[in-house]
Amino acid sequence: MPVTIEGEEHRLAPRSLVVRHRPLSSPGKVPAVQTTRASQFAKPRAQRTTTTEEVPEFSRPSAPARSPSSRGSTWLLPLGLGMLCALLLAFAGSMVVTWSSTLIDDVQYGYPRTTQVDHIVGHEVDPRIPTHFTAQI
Repeated sequence: MPVTIEGEEHRLAPRSLVVRHRPLSSPGKVPAVQTTRASQFAKPRAQRTTTTEEVPEFSRPSAPARSPSSRGSTWLLPLGLGMLCALLLAFAGSMVVTWSSTLIDDVQYGYPRTTQVDHIVGHEVDPRIPTHFTAQI
């Protein structure tokens, strides 16, 4: 149900946009904290005593060599290899289909493919004699 928003102009807005606050007990006064903070229950730390002992220099421990199988495997490597294999398979399939259709055409029509046509184009002495054309594909 739409609600009218009071302000500079009157307009309708969904109820989810209307901000509702509980009225404060007294204006301008913030309510007091009713629970104590966790830091108030903490025990005080003991004071450190300084000594004149020499502190050894810090050195990082060498990390143990991890084998490739102990590292967390990622799903991107198998996905990439699968996509590469699919691409190679599609390329090889396309080549096989092209080769087989060419082979079938060679068996059916022969190679090289030739066509012969006779037309009158005016190359002969007698205009009624057609010229013989042979084309190889």
